Amino acid sequence: MIAVELVIVLLAIFLGARLGGIGIGFAGGIGVLVLAIIGVKPGSIPFDVISIIMAVIAAIAAMQVAGGMDYLVQQTEKLLRKNPKRERS
Repeated sequence: MIAVELVIVLLAIFLGARLGGIGIGFAGGIGVLVLAIIGVKPGSIPFDVISIIMAVIAAIAAMQVAGGMDYLVQQTEKLLRKNPKRERS
C-alpha cells in the first residue's frame, strides 16, 4: 500500500511541476483527493509548520516593503563583481 501511495504523491508532484503556477496547488489537491478516495487516513494538521511558514512569509514581505531585498541584491552584486571567478569549494 505504501508503494501505491508513493506513486500517487510522485505523480501529483510531477503533474504540478508540469502545470506550474496555480497548477501546483490544483495538482496537490488532486493528489490529496485520490489518497482520500483510496482510504488513507488524514493526519493531524501541522500547526507548528504552518506558523513557521507564515512567519517567514511575513518577514520576507516586511523586508520587501522596507527595501531590504533590494539592499541584499545590491550587496550580492557587489560581492560577485569583485570575485567573478571565485569557485565553490
